[in-house]
Amino acid sequence: MRQKSLAGKILPLSRIAGALAAAIIMGFAGGCRRNSVESYLEAGRTALQHDHLTQAEQDFVAAQKLSPSDARVHLALGDLYLLKHNTDGARQEFLRAIELEPKNLPARLKLGRLLAQMSRPGLAQEQYLAVLAFDPANVEAHFGLAESYRSQGLNGTAERELRTVIGLAPKDARAHYALATLLAREPGRQPEAQAEFAAVRALDPNLLPPTAVVTEAPAAPAAASTPALAKVASVAEEVKGVKPRRFLLSHDSPVYHEAKSGSQVVAQVHRGKYVMVTGIGDKWLRIRMRSGLVGFIPTTAVE
Repeated sequence: MRQKSLAGKILPLSRIAGALAAAIIMGFAGGCRRNSVESYLEAGRTALQHDHLTQAEQDFVAAQKLSPSDARVHLALGDLYLLKHNTDGARQEFLRAIELEPKNLPARLKLGRLLAQMSRPGLAQEQYLAVLAFDPANVEAHFGLAESYRSQGLNGTAERELRTVIGLAPKDARAHYALATLLAREPGRQPEAQAEFAAVRALDPNLLPPTAVVTEAPAAPAAASTPALAKVASVAEEVKGVKPRRFLLSHDSPVYHEAKSGSQVVAQVHRGKYVMVTGIGDKWLRIRMRSGLVGFIPTTAVE
């Protein structure tokens, strides 16, 4: 009787042990899935959205250890280093991503923008041209080339690229505004500049800073309007630094290199998105983008 009773107890215990072993194996497998490159990248990007840079770096480094030859990991690390103002680190990570994946167009575009900010227009142009070799209709690459040529004083070549952008994207108000400011500085081209400002006004009038109306005075002769624009554009507004805060954009807007009209357009922000504001002036806001880029937008872009 006792043996039969003992056997009856042993069988359930063996089943329990088997179930526990299966649970441990499943838990281990689940843990492995959670610790994949994809999960670390997703966690890191989420941390970046909430400005948790230390946590984001831990996640991206963990992803790199799992897969050091994954271009996505190096692209993510490059974005992180931009936010930490480590431009050399960002440049190296973007280069590594391109080395691993030459057709990685986001990495090339980001590297081009970074090199342009580092005052290396020639190297920036190499990246934009490489993008166009893979994708001849890439609007961002043409726009980057235009800004790079403009910074070198090659206005004719810059104009050609801006007109290419407008041909590819006729409703790109950013390109119309960049072309308008370029033309407004050239003698005898005020009517063309006015036409471009009118296009901006029709597409999205909120892209025009208040000072842009100086170029649109119809009664002013061309010779007088050009110096007037130069005078306004030569003085950047003083923007007072504030504790970083998120603001909701009420309108699309270009991001300018300086707090003044006619400054170089370095990026674009869009209505319905949030921007991190780090400085406030009467007519301009200083913002820091997720890429680490610091620029200025008109206060009219934010409610």
